[in-house]
This record gives sequence, C-alpha cells and structure tokens, in this order.
Amino acid sequence: MRNVSIVFEFMKPREKPPADHAYLPCHMVFDVKMDFTSKARYVADGHLTPDPIASTYAAIVLRESVWIALTYAALNDMEIMATDIENAYLPAPTTEKYWTIAGPGWGSRKGTKMLVVRALYGMKSAGREFRNHLRNCMRTLVYESCPADQNVWMRETKSLDGVTCWEYVLLYTDDTLSIGPNSMENLPLAKDLITGQM
Repeated sequence: MRNVSIVFEFMKPREKPPADHAYLPCHMVFDVKMDFTSKARYVADGHLTPDPIASTYAAIVLRESVWIALTYAALNDMEIMATDIENAYLPAPTTEKYWTIAGPGWGSRKGTKMLVVRALYGMKSAGREFRNHLRNCMRTLVYESCPADQNVWMRETKSLDGVTCWEYVLLYTDDTLSIGPNSMENLPLAKDLITGQM
C-alpha cells in the first residue's frame, strides 16, 4: 500500500469528488510467484469502465531491434545492462478521471475518498500513460526515438577512449536494455528519473 499510495490524492472527510470524475472500484490481488514468494497488488476494476478511443498499449521493442542492438554491442565491445522498472505504471500521471474509496487494506484511512491521479494497474489506459511517461523521461535524458522502432532510444556519446559512438536504451513495457560505453552509469539514472526519485 505504501508503493501504490502515490497513485491517489486523499480527499478531506466531507469533500465531494469533482463532478467530472466517475467512481472506480478497486481490489487487492494476491498471488504466489514462481519462486514461491507472496505478492499482493492493488488494482482498479478497469473492466467496468468504458473503452478508451486511443491506443492503450505500453512500449514494446521489436525482436529484430534487440538482435541488432546485441550485435552492435558485441561488435563494438559495448556494455549491456538490463533492468526492470519497479512499480511500473504508478509514476505515470493519468488522463482518466476517477475516484475510489479506500478499503480495509488502507488501515486507518479505510473509507476515505481518493482521487486517482496516476496510472493504476487495471486501468484501461495505464499502459499508454506509462508509455508516454517513459517517452518524456527519455527526452529529458536527451535520447531520441529511432525512426525504425519508436521503442529504441539513442543518443550520441563518447567511448572511454574518446571516440564518438551511439548508446541505446530499448524499452519493453517496464523492462529496459541499455547498450553503450557507459551503460552501468546511465541506466540507474534513467531508472531514478522514471520512478520519480530524481
């Protein structure tokens, strides 16, 4: 609940939700992962909401782009670093207008009305909102999208010996693959920006 709390703006006790916001029920999902650890996730009942007009998909790099990037790394002795963005979707602002009521999992806040201000798992546009958030983050880091695959991001840089080269970040929903001479340094910075810790 601590991780997902950034999605909500808690309302005052007698405050009414804005007229243009609709009620969105939410619930907990409990699961056991492949390594037998427990997992819980607070999700929206998005199946009860109208279908958005625009695309709802997250960023998914093409398989061929991954092959080309790995070949580039091997031929040029580049570093490769992969990472998973924790709590994906949650840092992304949402354009959908919903409110909900805190359930028993919220402890002392149970029964409090909450405005949904960020992308929450289960919302139909959460993938699109996170994709747009990632794009803004990559532009802030001065990367540009590849014309051949919009989920391959690139920028010119210098190798350790001063030679001009390119570094790449490939995006697959909340997984990233960084290829370049300074990947070990650059990807953690990108991760902090994406999750709002920078």
